[in-house]
Amino acid sequence: MDKISNWLIILFLKEYNASWAILCPSVRSWETRSWLYCKENPLWYHCLNDLEGEIIEICLKPTYIAKGYYPVLSKEHSFILSTECPRTLYQPFGQMSNEFRKRTCAYTKSLCNGLGEETCKEGSSREDRSCRCRHTDGYVSIESLQTLTNKSCYRPKYETNGCSYFTCPEDEELNPWYACVKKCPFGYHRRKYESSCVANTSSEFLSSETEVYGSTGRILHTSSATQKIHVVFGSLVLSIIRNQNESRNIRKLKQRCPEFEVADIIPTGSFYEGTKVGAPDEFDFMLTLAKLSVPDKISLHPGCSVWYPHIKLQPEVDFPSQYKVNVRLDGEQSKDKDFLVNPRVSS
Repeated sequence: MDKISNWLIILFLKEYNASWAILCPSVRSWETRSWLYCKENPLWYHCLNDLEGEIIEICLKPTYIAKGYYPVLSKEHSFILSTECPRTLYQPFGQMSNEFRKRTCAYTKSLCNGLGEETCKEGSSREDRSCRCRHTDGYVSIESLQTLTNKSCYRPKYETNGCSYFTCPEDEELNPWYACVKKCPFGYHRRKYESSCVANTSSEFLSSETEVYGSTGRILHTSSATQKIHVVFGSLVLSIIRNQNESRNIRKLKQRCPEFEVADIIPTGSFYEGTKVGAPDEFDFMLTLAKLSVPDKISLHPGCSVWYPHIKLQPEVDFPSQYKVNVRLDGEQSKDKDFLVNPRVSS
């Protein structure tokens, strides 16, 4: 019945000289139309757009169209041209021009707009767009959960696709390959698609400095600007200290005075405690000494106030005498020099 209907439509349009170029035949009726229109050689039948976008039926010898392209008729309709696929479409294989039924590339690119999805690679005229999951927001690919594959991107049309929310332990975060890893230490961060931690003093991080100070050079008093100042300046100090081995002067100081080797840097003061009044213009850090940062190496004794206790070294601690003071708690002179000079610690 369908074939009879197709023939009746064709005869009707031909009888009344109607323009068949309004619409190409469907896939089911393509063969029927090709036999009717190109009686001498049905394989030469084409229904394509020309360079002006008009749909044209024509009998031309087929030509090979490489992947990433689709056929278009020349201006004079005398030969077939190859045109690259539109940005939203792709053609993963080559084929003869008479095999194109859609007048353009056959496949639509994936949108990567599902829950937690984002674009990984835009693809090309020859391949589909690949997607990935926003690991920075806690999403992992379903494929990674099922197959434990160590890859970030996936092709929605050919692989298990989609994202699922996943929670790492408190001190861990997702890396770009959807594995839980230790969070970067203070002053460091992971670039979005990289696994290693880099200092916050890297160029892409410091590029926000103009936003912090504004076009007039005055500090912008916003929570985001304050946070940027916190991270930028704090990271500068941390990077200088933590990279002390790269400084020749610091190496010399460490060789001459190994007792001042820094074990850790602790941010302190009103800015970090959230009690700063006015613009953030002062940043305090405490340096812990590696030699004294071991349990049972020191003991605290009352000093002039609770904020200024005396620090007494244990007998087995070997520390240069020039940094000790021969003063007992009652102010009397003593022969043993077990107390450090001018101690200041925070409770």
